[in-house]
Amino acid sequence: MTRPDFDAELSQYVRKSGIDLRTDSRGCYLKRRLNQWLIKYKSKRGSNELIADFVVDATGRNTKFALSLGAIKLKYDNLIAITGFITPGEFKHEMPAGTIKIEATSYGWCYSAILKDRTMVVSLMTDNDIAAEYGSTEKAFRYLIPSTNIGSNIIKKGGEFETITACSAQTQILNKVSGDGWLSVGDAAWSADPLSSSGMFKAIRSGINAAKAINDCQLKKVSALERYAHEVRTEFYKYLAERARYYRMEVRWRNEDFWKKRHQLNWLESPVKVHPMHRIEFDPGVSPKKRQHIRNVVPSIDLDLLINVLSKSTTACETVEVYKKSAAGSVTDKEIIVAVQELLAL
Repeated sequence: MTRPDFDAELSQYVRKSGIDLRTDSRGCYLKRRLNQWLIKYKSKRGSNELIADFVVDATGRNTKFALSLGAIKLKYDNLIAITGFITPGEFKHEMPAGTIKIEATSYGWCYSAILKDRTMVVSLMTDNDIAAEYGSTEKAFRYLIPSTNIGSNIIKKGGEFETITACSAQTQILNKVSGDGWLSVGDAAWSADPLSSSGMFKAIRSGINAAKAINDCQLKKVSALERYAHEVRTEFYKYLAERARYYRMEVRWRNEDFWKKRHQLNWLESPVKVHPMHRIEFDPGVSPKKRQHIRNVVPSIDLDLLINVLSKSTTACETVEVYKKSAAGSVTDKEIIVAVQELLAL
């Protein structure tokens, strides 16, 4: 079953269940008032509004709703997907629909897939800064794809890429995935590297967990949203460990920028070296390069806030306590400590 077929069947099931599904509508205004949400939206029939007790942000990687409430994307890389399409009439191949090939390269990885209508899709996955060296994502695609086995075989057989698009494929999580009367779900809460191939399974499981949390809220169960947020972060941390393990299997280009970044220890893997009563001696002058390195290792940490806290703290324990009281969103003790260690070069 293709994704469009799945979506169509799911929509049909939802309607048969008695749910008012408005697929031709787009929300344009949301405001919280008197423990309810005022939602204004537009459709082909014009503008309208409704009142809701609860809002689910399922806007994908853009996660527009949560960002409008002050949530922040914590980015663990800057991966992008640059995709080229070849229509069936332009390129003859014998591969059946659903065929997928994946190949690692020195600058990332790529994959090809055959769609139901036999259109061929080829995606180049690399970091945005690597693609930027070629002037544009389209130029990067046309220059780099021929160096892959997937791309060179297509070109040798006369295939020509028509439409070329680019979109973010970065690993990210919101610093806040739920709040008063709302929660984020699926890719809006956190999104994975496409190499994980967890899209549909993750989306369904995330929807089920969100439904349970909303039901608990309706039943006035205490800390329902806090439990949901904890489950989301736990799942994301598990994914981070798996992501690191898979990328480290590729060792041919371990010294290339793309792979070097993914072979680095993330904050989950970094050992704790600072004793809670370690006295802080800190130089507030931090180079831009070091700042970027720390952001790559511990994206959840507000470095300016941490530097300000460190300048006034006496011990590591005090730094953690003060930072957690001042920070927006959830952050673990270890994330703070690892950032401190990086700043102190320990």
